[in-house]
Amino acid sequence: METKSKIIIGIIGLLIIGILGGVFVLAAEGDAIGNWDTSASGNLDVRGVTSNGTFVWTTDLTQARIYRYWGNGTYTGTRYDINGSGNFAPYGIVTNGTFFWVTDIVEEEVYRYNMDGTYTSWSFDTSGEGSDTYGITMNATFFWVQQASSNVFRYNMEGTYTSSYIDLIGFATRGVTYFQDFLSFSNSGVDQLFKYWANGTNTGLNYDTGASGNGDPGDLGNNGSYLFVSDDGDSKVYLYEMGVEAAETSKHFFLRDSHLIFKGGHFKLT
Repeated sequence: METKSKIIIGIIGLLIIGILGGVFVLAAEGDAIGNWDTSASGNLDVRGVTSNGTFVWTTDLTQARIYRYWGNGTYTGTRYDINGSGNFAPYGIVTNGTFFWVTDIVEEEVYRYNMDGTYTSWSFDTSGEGSDTYGITMNATFFWVQQASSNVFRYNMEGTYTSSYIDLIGFATRGVTYFQDFLSFSNSGVDQLFKYWANGTNTGLNYDTGASGNGDPGDLGNNGSYLFVSDDGDSKVYLYEMGVEAAETSKHFFLRDSHLIFKGGHFKLT
């Protein structure tokens, strides 16, 4: 079956190259794509990262700000000061396209903001579960919040603790991001990213970040194709391939979840 799939991929790739003049390039999950420096925009202490597919937002821990970039790292010129809300030490950030939720590493609080950075006067407390609130992520039902204990606690959308957590004791975890029922975490202790099912089951997958220059991986975000990972040791955001096992090389085709997608249809590789 594996040989058959390879043959099919090879034939399809050759056909596309011949017809479209493109180059079919597979990229492995966890591969480093590149990075960008946030210091030129004024973000000298980048921590949190989130994306809606078009923009990437980061937090500045020292200046208590949110900065907005295009997906390629170009600064848009937009930033928000959030210390007026009482959040003086923002770390993790996540968005659903309507609001931001930003953790406060000192107060163990999660604050909610409109997309223009204005405070909604709503927050929830996480101190009952642990200290030093780091990364945060969400789906349509739950938040997952990373604490200094390296446990990741799950909350309802109202901010109520669900009495469910993922035990990551022994890992120096700082960031977390959700995508398609998976949770990816950073481990700054060994310079790695690792992947769990959202129910807390370890997939056994982990990826090195040190080789790409990210020696202190912090918070994570994603746009469905790439992981965005801050480096707590410098003012950079690094990009890594996600479970989408290919780089799009043409407007006409790309590989996603064992489907070769092209204009007008797709092939299922089995």
